[in-house]
Amino acid sequence: MNDYGLVSIIMPLYNYGRFLNAAVGSVLSQTYINWELIIVDDCSTDDSFEVAEELSKKDERIHAYRLERNGGTSAARNKGLDLAKGEFVAFLDSDDQYDPTYLESQLDLLISNNADIAVASYRRKAAQSTTDFIVPDVIDFKSILKGNPMAPLGTLYRFSKFRDLRFHLDMRKCEDYVFFLNLFQLGAVAVPNKAVLGTLNIHEDSKSKKKLKLIKWQYRSYKAVGVNWFMRWYYLFCWGVYGMKKYRNVK
Repeated sequence: MNDYGLVSIIMPLYNYGRFLNAAVGSVLSQTYINWELIIVDDCSTDDSFEVAEELSKKDERIHAYRLERNGGTSAARNKGLDLAKGEFVAFLDSDDQYDPTYLESQLDLLISNNADIAVASYRRKAAQSTTDFIVPDVIDFKSILKGNPMAPLGTLYRFSKFRDLRFHLDMRKCEDYVFFLNLFQLGAVAVPNKAVLGTLNIHEDSKSKKKLKLIKWQYRSYKAVGVNWFMRWYYLFCWGVYGMKKYRNVK
């Protein structure tokens, strides 16, 4: 197996201690072993940070940190990026899981295509369904304005090339979407990975479950990346249609 360098995996954590063992276990099971896992607790009110600390004692590649005050997902991910030492960065939410070959497959694809971002397909596990989402053939700035196929779970990028980019602190939702758009604005080239390489768990309280509440944040996303007023409404309509198709079989 090739060693492409260190991968820093950023995991924000807030009141999901009950899922943490499964998420971290999926990292420990990776066939690619040159990684560090940076868990950043956003001032959880349950035992999340204590669970993270115990897990960090079992493997020196796992690091647990806690923010001084609650700042949201963007602040937690930014802290992780500040601490990251890797050539590459991957994201994993604390209630999701990688398949064992996730890092290996993503790195092989990214390097062989001389790309900056590898975007993997994934399965969506909801209360009454488990469905695969396969990423499209083309993923770039223009295409994802109409609908976002990228999830933190499926995204790995060259941190060494975009080391200064951070998440917008004023985006309480859709923060990952704006971050991905910013990557493309900086010239990043993405390659799609058709292999299903992870599990995104959709709960009743998941952001991805509450699409209607995301409308205003989606609109703000377009504004944040410089889309003009008229085109914001056009892309918002496209996003709504895309979302209905994307989640029609998720129950």
